[in-house]
Formats: sequence, structure tokens, C-alpha cells
Amino acid sequence: MKFSRLQYVAIALTVCGALLAGAAIAMAQPQQGVPSARGKSAPTPDQSKQARAARAAAREKRNDASWSAFTAARHEPRAALKGISMTRSVKSETGFITEHYLDRFEELDKANKIAYYTATDTSTIMTDIATMRLEQRAALRATLTKVQRVQFDSNVVALVSREGAL
Repeated sequence: MKFSRLQYVAIALTVCGALLAGAAIAMAQPQQGVPSARGKSAPTPDQSKQARAARAAAREKRNDASWSAFTAARHEPRAALKGISMTRSVKSETGFITEHYLDRFEELDKANKIAYYTATDTSTIMTDIATMRLEQRAALRATLTKVQRVQFDSNVVALVSREGAL
């Protein structure tokens, strides 16, 4: 049986492709206990279980009430100011207020993470969040005109009713 030059090239390319694919798959799957290129060993099954447990704990933390409070506090100014047309000066002033309180919320969030990982009570942090949210609402409301305050108040009422708390 005679093969043409084109058939030889096709067979050679098929064999090379199969070898390269096998090598790529073998390189993508590090073996246990064998150091990788960075000098670290691949994780053992126990280490993988610990990592999965840590990720599960992080997911549970996301369901924590304080996490929900921080998320709501970060998004409240935008929702409260929705539908209000403002001048540039009022926009910059509300932006400054929002950034100021965002920095304070970040500080509280760090304290909350420390409290969470040390298993201490976070109730004082929750009251601080509620207090700061009320202060932020008052500061934002003070920058608005009487007409804008009506829309702001209705937005806040909708937010509070949706959240079920301050």
C-alpha cells in the first residue's frame, strides 16, 4: 500500500497533535507531593478539605446580619437619592458626604471582621452602623431643597420598609 506525501504529513500532524494534547493534560494536573514550578507541593486531600471548609465558613459569614447591614449601608445613599435631579454643587456635596461615611463604614467593617474571627459580640458594631446610617441620612437630607426632600423621604421610607429595620 502506497501513501502519498500528503497522507504522510497528515499522519505526522495527527501523531504530533495527540502527543502535545497528552503532554498538556499531564502538565495541567499536578501530582500530589511533587513540587510544582514554584517549589510548593500540591495540596493533600486533608488540605483540600480544610480549604473547602474555610470557603464554606466564608459563605456562612456572608449570611451574617452585620454583613447585610454593611451592604445596605453602602448602597443606601444611591437608593435614597434616586429620582432626584441635583445641581453640580449639590451632587458634589452629596458625593463628599457619601465618601466620608463610606470611609467610616470601612473602618467599622474592619472592626467587624476582627470581632467575627475572634468570636466576640458584634451588637455594638450593629448599633454603630444604625447610628451612622441615620447621621448620613440627615446629612444628605440637609443638602437638599424642600421639594427634593419629599422625594428623598419617600425613598427612605421605601428602603426602610423593604429592609424591615433602620
